[in-house]
Amino acid sequence: MDCAELYHSGLRLDGIYSITAQLGRERRSMDVFCDMTTAGGGWTVIQRRLDGSVMFNRTWHQYKRRFGKIRGEYWLGLDNMYFLTNQRNYTLRIDMEDWEGNSAYARYDIFRVGGEWAYYQLSIGNYSGTAGDSFNGHNGVKFSTVDQDNDEKEDHNCARGRGDGWWHCGCTPRWTPFGSCSMDSFECGGAFINGKYLGNCKDREDWRSEFYGQTCCGLDDCCGWLEGVVWYRWKKAVSLKSVSMKIRPRDFKMELELP
Repeated sequence: MDCAELYHSGLRLDGIYSITAQLGRERRSMDVFCDMTTAGGGWTVIQRRLDGSVMFNRTWHQYKRRFGKIRGEYWLGLDNMYFLTNQRNYTLRIDMEDWEGNSAYARYDIFRVGGEWAYYQLSIGNYSGTAGDSFNGHNGVKFSTVDQDNDEKEDHNCARGRGDGWWHCGCTPRWTPFGSCSMDSFECGGAFINGKYLGNCKDREDWRSEFYGQTCCGLDDCCGWLEGVVWYRWKKAVSLKSVSMKIRPRDFKMELELP
């Protein structure tokens, strides 16, 4: 059903495997990348950004299916995620790295993606980790793409603005009633990890944006202000070097010895 079952069958090497998710009477086979080493292993990778080699500014149909290369940057597909996350209760882990070699992670013990009829609505909760909670505020949000606007902004398509497909409830930092911006977080938290891959851009002036006379509300490094691979609670508006999303059954238990 997933990489956790493969792990418990004795397979302990990272790599590409074939699994068959089962939801009710319906079965769906798919090739996935299994992370068998991180935090005990057994993780099914559903998204990965490494080097900008794959464009994530895609249509609804492409996000529904899948794209990219399994050994490199890829998106498993919303339909596949729906099948996987509704056959069991899953934990989501997001690993990320900045341009100085620092790493952090965010873990959510509730993670589920709804079906297409629900616009792949996100259920997420119970954060732990070292990166800070940038994703919990997106709970209950529908998925949006450049050609299908399902976000909570009435006058703006956040996916088109940020050049991604994502569970958007907002696009930019919070604004106060007086026209200035709050420094504590983006709207909803600030998880935008499918955004445009900007490279090591944090010191490039051409990525800075002016708002009400302030450069990115006073942030010196802000290349991910309007686009970019951003996890705000960890690195503010600096676009990250790499990030990956992976899931594992909530009741997973690591085996210390092969069966």
